[in-house]
Formats: sequence, C-alpha cells, structure tokens
Amino acid sequence: MSRTLDAALKPVSPRPLRQALALACAAALSAACAGQGWGPGGPSGSRIQSEATPGVYAFEAPVPSSSGQILLEGTFEVTPDTVILLLERAECRPGLGSSTGFAYNCQGAGYPNVSRMSFGFERAQPLRQPHASVTVSVPSTREFCHRWLETERGRSCMSWGNETTYRTERQSVRLKVTRQETAKEAISP
Repeated sequence: MSRTLDAALKPVSPRPLRQALALACAAALSAACAGQGWGPGGPSGSRIQSEATPGVYAFEAPVPSSSGQILLEGTFEVTPDTVILLLERAECRPGLGSSTGFAYNCQGAGYPNVSRMSFGFERAQPLRQPHASVTVSVPSTREFCHRWLETERGRSCMSWGNETTYRTERQSVRLKVTRQETAKEAISP
C-alpha cells in the first residue's frame, strides 16, 4: 500500500503535462471552430450578406502618376464567403485580411514602373468601396558635370552628362466596378 502512495506522490515531469495540456487545448479549439462553421472567409456569422449578388465583376482604376496615368484592369468574383481577385498582368496572393475585409498583395510586373499593388474589399459589402493602393517608380533625370577643369579663375565643367534616378510614389484609388456575369453563368458551359 505504501508503495502505491509513494508512486502517487512522486513529482511529475512538466513536459508530458504541457504536451497533454496543449493537445487538450488544440482539441477543444478544433471542436469549437467546427461548430462555428469557420472556413476561408472566416466565421459563418461574417459571411457576405449584402446587395452584392455573387458573380463576376470587372474593374478599372486610373492611377495618376507624375510619370503618366496607369490603368489597372481586372476582375474579381464574389462568392458567398469570399472575394477572389483575378489579374492577368500581375501575380496576386491573398494578404492579411481582417474580420471586416479581404486583402490581396500583388507584384506589378505587367504594369510599367509599378512595383507593388494591394487591393481591399469589405467583407459584408464588397462592392461598396473596393480600392487599390499602388507604388509607382517615377524616373527623374538631372544633368551633372562628370569632368571638371581647374584654372586660376576657378573650376569650369568640360563635359556634362545626364543621370536618371527613381523615387517612389504611393497612390490610392477606388475601383470602378461593372457586373460581368453571375456565379451560375460562370459555372455553366
């Protein structure tokens, strides 16, 4: 009997206890999320329920820049629980959204002088204020002297050259949206 009592009073290593606690927490969280209907769009309580009928929408956004206007064009699809951005001229990936919106980050390889783009859509009303933020590299040319002549009267330039430098501008614009088709039309052959 005392042997059983001694075994029960032995100190327990904290590592198996932490592992068991972590496993129990993960199981509880998994069960809770399964009951809440979490998916790619977040909890089922934040599904898109608005005047935005699921479907495909085209957009354009003229981006003013000191190097000239850039026209962003593309489409996005509104589904019951997310917004999917489709751009042919840039590679886009979902960004860190929030409980109130969806975000996409894009590399602007197909647009001249554009280094980065980001797009944002409201979760509840994706057509209300869709917007883009664009980082543009603007070239600037300056003249400089690359060969000087020293005389008794001072220095004078013997040869001039041009140098191009770049500065970045960040512009935010709202997307102009037009409906293309409903989700059913997009799926049917």
